Amino acid sequence: MIIKEFDGLKYVSWDVNGAKSKSLREHTSFNQYIDDYFRMVAKSKVKSPQAAGNAHTAHIPPNYYNIIMNTLMPNLILAFEKIGIENPLDPRHNIKLKRCWINRMEYGSSGKIHNHAVKNPYGIKLYGVIYYYNIPKENCADLILIKRDTFNKSPKDSSGNMISTVDEVKEEDKLQINVSQDMCILHDVEIPHGISFHYNQIPREVIVLEFIYRNYEKL
Repeated sequence: MIIKEFDGLKYVSWDVNGAKSKSLREHTSFNQYIDDYFRMVAKSKVKSPQAAGNAHTAHIPPNYYNIIMNTLMPNLILAFEKIGIENPLDPRHNIKLKRCWINRMEYGSSGKIHNHAVKNPYGIKLYGVIYYYNIPKENCADLILIKRDTFNKSPKDSSGNMISTVDEVKEEDKLQINVSQDMCILHDVEIPHGISFHYNQIPREVIVLEFIYRNYEKL
């Protein structure tokens, strides 16, 4: 497990247990749901607002949350501790999975630069987990982190994404993270991020989990 910092915010990366990942990829009903959903989305031609090119998002219903969480445990708890949350399972911290989805990127697609930041005075914070569930080894799109100041000062589209692509951002204002099968990244959702171009005929499938963290000790 590796902990690093970018633009003053921490992120943690680790590899998910291979046997657990294989078990999830072979879970019949889960994968049937994903395939059926993507076929429906493809027919409707509705695309994710964060996608550029042939890429789609499938929302994962709560009845599949347990099998995904079991796949990521126990390292997910350790990752929360590494990022600075002591005793993540303590009820006073109340870490809960808010929502979960899977992104499928086809050849030539990329991800627009965006963030998921939510701020309020009640101690609620969001963390994102990116799980590289089913991706090819070569010419696969990577995760690109962008400095917040660059993101905040840049023109946005109607969905709040940066108009500039990841390739157009200056090298000193971004960090490229080379991703691989079964890799997981826990990050503060305030970190703006995009996805480089995917140049493999094998689709890139990534599961994203968004967690609510409320520290009741500070209320």
